Amino acid sequence: MNICCVSTSVSVHDRRQSLAESRLNKPPASCLTALAMKTEEKGFARRCRKSYAEARKMTEALTGPGRETAILETPRLILREYTQADYDALSAILTDPETMQYYPRPYDAAGVQRWLDWSFDNYRKYGFGLWAAVRKGDGAMIGDCGVTMQKIDGESLPEIGYHINKRCWRQGYATEAARAVRNWAFTHTDFDVLYSYMNARNLPSRATAAANGMRLIKEFEDPHYGPMTAYAITRREWEALGG
Repeated sequence: MNICCVSTSVSVHDRRQSLAESRLNKPPASCLTALAMKTEEKGFARRCRKSYAEARKMTEALTGPGRETAILETPRLILREYTQADYDALSAILTDPETMQYYPRPYDAAGVQRWLDWSFDNYRKYGFGLWAAVRKGDGAMIGDCGVTMQKIDGESLPEIGYHINKRCWRQGYATEAARAVRNWAFTHTDFDVLYSYMNARNLPSRATAAANGMRLIKEFEDPHYGPMTAYAITRREWEALGG
């Protein structure tokens, strides 16, 4: 919480959009249609993993083998895959009541581990997920930012999420990381739209989404999180920003 090439054939985006519309507007699919949906989703995941692998090779070529898990970097941050060694730094964020005030409750020890396991699974399944945000100056892991598939008002959508240790709030880290992730996602995936969603009362998170070029597109009620807002940016809007 908190994507298209023109050709004479049907694009990947068109197939994905048609698939989404069929789920929303048509009666339950037959067994054959359901199998086709599942096959398309698997194909999408494979394409993401391929793009991710290519991005990693480029990163390794630029940064050397000592930073093989780095995905991208900003002027002040390196975004890399989580490792089990990040547990304590992540726990300091997820178990803090102030940081988690817009979640149902702070995480416990088991919840922190589930967060890591979920991230590891996302890397394997999609080739992307939430990445640890490491400050270049001292090597401290100060939070995370990345793309995950989230249920936003009942739809599974690609969401840019960001979570920063409260000791580093109001220093622009979330916006810096979110913009880098936005650029990475539009460059290395087929997504034509990226989203961020958050509790409606979470004004700092909403400001970060706006600073990332997103616009408010929806307000809705979530059974677990209460009143929510969703922001989005399209590929065309990103390109207009100079992406």
